Amino acid sequence: MTNVIRIDLMRKFELKTFQFSQSYLFFWDKFEKANCKEIVVGNLLTVDFLESMIELADRDLDDRVVQHLLKDPVSDGGQYDMLNNLLNKYGLLPQYLYPDSFNASMSGMINRLVTSKLREFTIILRVVAANERAAEKSKMVQEIYGILVTALGRPPKPQEEFTWEYVDKDEVFHSVKTNALDFYKMSGYDINDQLSLMNDPRHEYGKKYTIDRLGNVRGGRVWNGIFELTGSV
Repeated sequence: MTNVIRIDLMRKFELKTFQFSQSYLFFWDKFEKANCKEIVVGNLLTVDFLESMIELADRDLDDRVVQHLLKDPVSDGGQYDMLNNLLNKYGLLPQYLYPDSFNASMSGMINRLVTSKLREFTIILRVVAANERAAEKSKMVQEIYGILVTALGRPPKPQEEFTWEYVDKDEVFHSVKTNALDFYKMSGYDINDQLSLMNDPRHEYGKKYTIDRLGNVRGGRVWNGIFELTGSV
């Protein structure tokens, strides 16, 4: 998707070439999947792993839902709405401000490490008293953040100012002060204008549905028939 957005930015600023930092989104995607709080973006609500483990603490550890969440809590990629969530909350950066690292390019090791820690945290959250879980979760998320910073480097905060310097196709130098959120908006691409289309004829059309604990987004989407979907493409 960043390749699509960069085309719009290149056209707008008349650039010969440009790359967004994919590692920046990679970092915050991992962090959000183990986040310490619910984040409202529009009418969507992120559903983080640790919060789910607190909600499910009274279920047996062998429960199918618990085991499904424990299996692969921070896998790469995900649903389209997850990207929508990340762009609206964190924005985008030029690649040179947060370049690719070994662990971002070869994510297997960092995924295994974070998954191991989250499974460890799951056991701890089941042992501590219910009124102590929120405080424990806050400390756990700080530890996850520290792991990610060690492996990937500290990313700029979404509203942290930076100077974007570039040369356009006519070899004219430009310098712009901005931040990650505004830089995303500067591209002219609005991901909120897009949505993913799905069809599942097992369910009644014209109603809102959600899949429990799917990825990191909780929210309703109108379920339309296949003819409405094909007519909107």
